[in-house]
Amino acid sequence: MLLRKFTLDDVDRLAKLLNDEEVSRWTATIPFPYSRQDAIDWLNNILTQDLRNPYAVVMHDEIVACVSWWPDDAQNIEVGYWVGRDYWGKGIAARALSLLLALPELPRNKPIVAKVMSGNEASGRVLLKNGFQFTGECQFYRMGKPVTGNTFVLKKQS
Repeated sequence: MLLRKFTLDDVDRLAKLLNDEEVSRWTATIPFPYSRQDAIDWLNNILTQDLRNPYAVVMHDEIVACVSWWPDDAQNIEVGYWVGRDYWGKGIAARALSLLLALPELPRNKPIVAKVMSGNEASGRVLLKNGFQFTGECQFYRMGKPVTGNTFVLKKQS
């Protein structure tokens, strides 16, 4: 497994992985249906102006997931991820998040947090395996609508 930056050549693979209602359901910003044009727009955004730092998760020369980090406010760095449904339950998110957390460019001077929608226990387990701890419920927006979730914070590394 390796992480790499996305390129415009990833359009078709992204559209295939993300045009899945179950993948969309557990993310804050991925619509369903997800079209090739959605993939083009997203890639153009992240390649030119987005403050997020997404990485393609590649196995056997094929994108299977995405992990990213971004400043969510002045005090925190937030991490997030999604995995193509064909790859669920294989430990990919946990391994990919571990690789993301080891990146030298990930800021270490602020708390690292993650927000997970209520009901997404698998994502919570990914975070716990990577040294995060549950800190409480939170509210955030999914496609413009408020949702309840859980906040996790990475424990300080000694």
